[in-house]
Amino acid sequence: EFGLYQLIGSLISYFSVMDFGLSGAVVRFYSKAKALADRTMMENILGMAARVYVVIALLITCVGAYVYFHLDLVFGRSLSEGELDLAKDLFILLIINVGATLVATPFRAVMTSYERFFILKSIDIVQLILQPMLVIFFLRDFPSAVTVAAVQTVLNFVGIGCRCYYTIIRLKARFYFHYYDGVLFRGFKDLALSLFFVAVIDQIFFKTNQVVLGIVSGSAAVAVYAIASTIYMNYMNLSLAISSVYLPHVTELISKNTSIEQLGRLFISVGRWQSYLLGFVLSSFFLVGKIFIEYWAGPGFEESYVVALVLIVPFTIDLVQNLGLSILQGYNKYGFRAKVMWAVGIVNLIVIVPFAITWGALGCA
Repeated sequence: EFGLYQLIGSLISYFSVMDFGLSGAVVRFYSKAKALADRTMMENILGMAARVYVVIALLITCVGAYVYFHLDLVFGRSLSEGELDLAKDLFILLIINVGATLVATPFRAVMTSYERFFILKSIDIVQLILQPMLVIFFLRDFPSAVTVAAVQTVLNFVGIGCRCYYTIIRLKARFYFHYYDGVLFRGFKDLALSLFFVAVIDQIFFKTNQVVLGIVSGSAAVAVYAIASTIYMNYMNLSLAISSVYLPHVTELISKNTSIEQLGRLFISVGRWQSYLLGFVLSSFFLVGKIFIEYWAGPGFEESYVVALVLIVPFTIDLVQNLGLSILQGYNKYGFRAKVMWAVGIVNLIVIVPFAITWGALGCA
């Protein structure tokens, strides 16, 4: 059922792009307004974002209902009747999970703008610690992938409640639409769309491979790729853990007309620390990764080691430059990255199907 869980998770992840890049735009413009001490603009940004997220919630409900009633057409050939029934149960829980996460995104954005990373990450860490403990506890009586999805959904709602409380009660953020600001709206829209297009391509890189494998090879091949993808995503998060906290700081520096030379020195400094961390992890995985996967995932996942290396070795070059993405967002020049990623993403779509059919999980990598 692990492969099935990953397969539906990959499908659900496409709904996460229905954020349409708004979260990054909220952080950028809210941080700028905070740097300028413009309380009215701060409230206006959140008020505008709240209205848009209500529309997004309705859109997710409609699209989710349509996909739910057509799962048989997509996976009918590769999944059994029992697997399809389980897939539908998983789909319902995970779509609720994604919808709630997107609607609550402004709370996370406000905490990020205020650089309250200790509280924000503490909530995330508690969720990450509790989730496997509760999954193990409940799987003893309810051994099903649905149990995992249910635990994940409940913990997600608890985390959302904590962030909501801290944002409204402690930070006293207000969601109030004062007036329509055409200049603000256009800047908001341009950055949000650029982030959205890049998010779509990220889904093509990170999740389409698993969906294609599920269609042409079944859930076993998805499970092999999912093990490698889990390592890949956690490897990426190690880099993002350093660079992601800099967006509010970079936005404030740009708002105060800091020179590009100073931003360049910050870029190099952060990239150096990222290269130290990733270099250590990559070399360690190269040496003991095969043994680690054997102990962690068990027999049948030997190919995941090679797949993981094919994914993470070239990706390292990109990861040590992640602060550049925050600088692009700060200057509202993220459209450049969107164009580059779309060009590469189209190539990926063209070659993925024949590669998956010929070489399976390794071909996707």
